[in-house]
Amino acid sequence: MGRPGDFGPLALPHWGEVRTREERMPIDVSVVVATYDTGEKLDALLGSLATQTLSPTRFEVVVVDDGSTDDTWTRLQEAATQMPNLRIERIPNSGWPGRPRNVGTDLARGRYVFYSDHDDELFPEALERMVELADRAEADVVVGKEVRSGARTIGAEAFLADRERADLFDDDVLAILTPHKLFRTAFLREQGIRFPEGRRRLEDHVLLAEVYTRTDRVAVLASYPCYRWIIYPDGSNNSDDLGDLGVYFSSLADVFDVLDGADISSERRDRLVQFWYATRMLRRLAPYWFDRWTPDYRDEAIKIIADLAAERVPPRLDAGLPPVLARRAALLRAGDLAGLITRAEADRDIHVRTDDVVPRWEDGRLVISLDATLADADGNPVRLVAHGDGLFLPDDDLHRFDLTPFLDDAIVDVFLRRPKTGVEWYLDTPLALRPVDRDGELVVAASGTFSFDPTDVAFGKALDAGRWSVYVHGDAFGYTSRRRLVAEPPGPALVDGTPVRTQSDEEGRLVVAVGAAVGTLADTEPTLDVAGRGRHARLSAALTHLHVRNLDRAALGFRVAGQDVPATVTTESREVRLDAAVDLPSGRHPVRLLLDATAGPPLGTVYVGRPWQRILTHPPRRPSLTRLVRRGR
Repeated sequence: MGRPGDFGPLALPHWGEVRTREERMPIDVSVVVATYDTGEKLDALLGSLATQTLSPTRFEVVVVDDGSTDDTWTRLQEAATQMPNLRIERIPNSGWPGRPRNVGTDLARGRYVFYSDHDDELFPEALERMVELADRAEADVVVGKEVRSGARTIGAEAFLADRERADLFDDDVLAILTPHKLFRTAFLREQGIRFPEGRRRLEDHVLLAEVYTRTDRVAVLASYPCYRWIIYPDGSNNSDDLGDLGVYFSSLADVFDVLDGADISSERRDRLVQFWYATRMLRRLAPYWFDRWTPDYRDEAIKIIADLAAERVPPRLDAGLPPVLARRAALLRAGDLAGLITRAEADRDIHVRTDDVVPRWEDGRLVISLDATLADADGNPVRLVAHGDGLFLPDDDLHRFDLTPFLDDAIVDVFLRRPKTGVEWYLDTPLALRPVDRDGELVVAASGTFSFDPTDVAFGKALDAGRWSVYVHGDAFGYTSRRRLVAEPPGPALVDGTPVRTQSDEEGRLVVAVGAAVGTLADTEPTLDVAGRGRHARLSAALTHLHVRNLDRAALGFRVAGQDVPATVTTESREVRLDAAVDLPSGRHPVRLLLDATAGPPLGTVYVGRPWQRILTHPPRRPSLTRLVRRGR
């Protein structure tokens, strides 16, 4: 799989004579980009579009400059001379992305429109795969797998399976509310769906509320990462910042306006209102946000959220909320500011703790056994209280928020994340967190195993070469956590010839490195034995810490005296042995292990003397001067 960031600024490998053919070819996709003062960050996006596997005759890039004050427009003009399918337009500054996106949509000639931000990237097969799925599923919307680098990926739960017809709620489609999706152009135009313009936040939420209340033809492409949302270190494009609270929450009110006016069932409307209420209002009343805000800003945010809830969200919707959010809702509606702050502190760092973690290799799969427990910030298990037929958190003195209806949704699972790109892949089926009696106390826990084959974990595809971090994700009663898994590495493996190295970082967290041939060979801790006389050497190495699946594909050998020597690979009592024979000239010959064409660290040295002398792994002993003198006597 190709990777964003590996291309040059404007590498255009196959766009030679597009102008002479483009009028005869249908345009499948118009990639619409709103830009303002982007500068050199545009190069990464345009470069990622240059490497798309979809023919450049079948898509166009429509970039609308919102009156940039830097060199962005000049860069676009230069890029247009190299990219025949790049169309550029400049408009007076509107200050917000809605207007330029609408202008780009009006200019679009593709059957589909894909909205990209100006400083992100697409993966190489993204457009081709999304168009193919949209055509096959006859979809109005394709939600392609989106990942985020530089920050935690949002909405990963939406990408657990490919779906030609996805449900907004059951399939977690609403978890990903960015505009970076493929839309059928005719659908947008027929329905008159456009981005709100002017000084607005959440303009993408307003558009998606319009979309999701007018179609159920939504497909999800989870098996291939399509879009990389890049969070830069300076935080310049991190939309987590709410900014002007009045603007932010008035824009959220616009979402409620769309839902109120939609021609949908009351049940569907309630579920949509409840979703935005939970995710954009109640989840803001959490330690993560309170820690980022000044006390005055926090108090203002709580007041605005309370007023909006009272005006737009019926109290009956509180009943369906997870207990953690339902408790916040009760405090919010009661106007209990101090209680909300205290509640946030009580909810701080509730997470799934892992114990007795044992990773091991079994037939080419990395199997991870673990125990998981819902725990507080100090690592102590969260204790439950049984009352009547219900279960409650210990500080729920009035037993108002029963956990029992939400037990089926309490889970723990494990996923792999590649920090360089933000790509994530989940393993197996989650474990169910359930109430268990532990030393006379009722806690929420699970025990079980997760496993993955590095050659097919990514929907039947191999992991990309590189370092992958192992994470534990927990979700219970409204608490969510993502933490790196701490574990002792089980050693290296060759899985059908692919080297896989397991390591712990400085904090003991498990890392899986795929394709690290040199490190994998070093981690085998090999020992070298040499036998023979004269020129004929027999080499033998024992690799005591290497797991191998499929010996026939384990291309192991030796590199001696500049030549690669293939070896016979066998296993005995879980020890991998390499045996080889080679003829060597007289002299000193360093020996290295070999995997395919890659040589590992020095393994030892072979010393070859005269035809009648034994071959040694240490320098031959030379007679001392005293002994020579004595012999002379």
